[in-house]
Parts: sequence; C-alpha cells; structure tokens
Amino acid sequence: MLANGPVRSRTATVALLAGALLAAAGCTDSGSGGSAKAPSPSATSPAQEEEPEGSADDEPVGADYWTAKADVGIFLCGKSDAKQDGCANGEVTGAQRDSIAEDLKRMPEVDRVFYENSTEAYRHFASDPKNAAAAAVMTAEQSPEAFRVKLKDPAKEDVLRAAFEGRPGVRAVVGPPKATPKPTIDPRSTWYGRIDLTLFLCTKSDPKSGGCADGDVSAAERDAIKTDLQRNPAVKQLSYESKQDAYADFKRTAPDSPVADVLTADQFSEAFRIDLADRKDLDAVVAAFTGRAGVQAVVPNT
Repeated sequence: MLANGPVRSRTATVALLAGALLAAAGCTDSGSGGSAKAPSPSATSPAQEEEPEGSADDEPVGADYWTAKADVGIFLCGKSDAKQDGCANGEVTGAQRDSIAEDLKRMPEVDRVFYENSTEAYRHFASDPKNAAAAAVMTAEQSPEAFRVKLKDPAKEDVLRAAFEGRPGVRAVVGPPKATPKPTIDPRSTWYGRIDLTLFLCTKSDPKSGGCADGDVSAAERDAIKTDLQRNPAVKQLSYESKQDAYADFKRTAPDSPVADVLTADQFSEAFRIDLADRKDLDAVVAAFTGRAGVQAVVPNT
C-alpha cells in the first residue's frame, strides 16, 4: 500500500500518513438543534472557529476523530474532483456551501452540525495512525471540506442521503464508521491472514532520514534486502509487492476512500510481505531491518 511517503496500506494501518506538520485548528460547532453555520468564502482562519466538545488530543490512539461526534459526513467538491454528479461544475461555491448549511439546519432529523474545513479535515485524518501512509502523500488542499452531522436517530441516515447525494457542490455522503475494531489488513486484501509483517521500501517523497536518508530505494538495496530476507531462517515465505500491485489492492479494498481519487500508483511504496515460521521471531526480524538503507518501515500485522 502506500508507504509513509506513498501509501502503505491497511496493514500498518496505516497508517499511511504521519509526519507532516499539521495546523492546530478546530471545527465549528453549530450548536444544538441542528443549527449549522458555514463560514463565508472569505473566512480562512480556523482559529476563528469554535472547537466542538473534545479535541483530537482527547481521542484514544487510532480512534476516528468523528466516530462519537457525528453520524454522517457530507463531503464538498474540491478543485481536483472529477467533473461529474454534484461536482460537475467544479469546486463548491460559497453560495452552495451556505445553502447546504441552511438546509441542514432546517431538517428535523438533525441534532448537531459541525463544519470542517480542508485544514481541519487533513489534521483529523492524519491524527489517526491507521491513515499514516495515505496522509504522508496528501496535503490539506486535497482533503475535502465537509459538514459532519449528528442525527437525533442514526437510523435516519438514508434521509440525509436522499436530500444531499448528487446535489451541486456535494462530492459524497458517507455514513457512520463501524464501531467494531478493524483488522490491520482489510479482509478483502490480498494479504489478509497470510502475513506477519510488511517491510516497506523508501520512495522519493519519504523524509530524508533513517533508512531513507539517501532517498528512493535503489535496485541494489532492494536486491540485498530480498536476499537477506530469503536467507533469514525466521522467514517462512516472502512476497514482493510492486507499487502497481499495492495501488490495485488499495483500490480493491477501499473503493470509497476519500483519497482514492487523488492517489496514483507511483505514490505507493514497494514492499516485501513476510510470513514467519514462528511469530516469536517477529521482534528480531523487525529489529534486523528497521533503519536499514532503503527501508522506510517494518510493520507487524498485529
């Protein structure tokens, strides 16, 4: 999947993205009663907005920022979105944004509404370790702004879908995330249940530090890593995953991901998928390859 720079994959849960300096910004709480207040097009400073109850810092590691705060996300169109459906005319306009906010305010099914701008969306997305790989190759501008909606009755999600899907300015209406914990590898993934850890190789976009100090992994480094893994008695089975394979697996397992449209195969990292003869050797294998030239990260499938 994507590596720290590119997309690592669900395996690490990624984790895909971590490492960028994130702006500390809050989300606007419209207050109870479904009162939504969208900023005017000229309002660009997140600091002017109120933070909803709790903050990303209060969330347990790995928790989705919006899980307990909202039931539905209404994502707005950005400049890079495909010109189709609600985004046929391009980026959401101030008038469209205001109209959506007003309609949400009037809906009896709505309890509370939070507006999330692109900077906040990126901060919240990247604060979840499972998004690390994806976050590493994204920018705030690529993160869609959204209205996060808390319903009086979560079962009324379909009412919001009917009202906003395909509406001008709306990219997508996404329902509540599942409360049950997800495995480190998506059950639909090629690698689900087959490996104990993944060794991600360096890419051009990775920070120049650790094993990636010299940039993109070289062919010689890749070959040497492969040879040493093959010779390691703890390794039972070894599989190489190209960037194209990682991207294809990502598209198959997360077709509705909000970042799917902005990622390319070149942004994913190559990887070695490793099955161990005995998991008791997992820590030793991780230690042996972490920080090695050409290695971006070694991530156990825990």
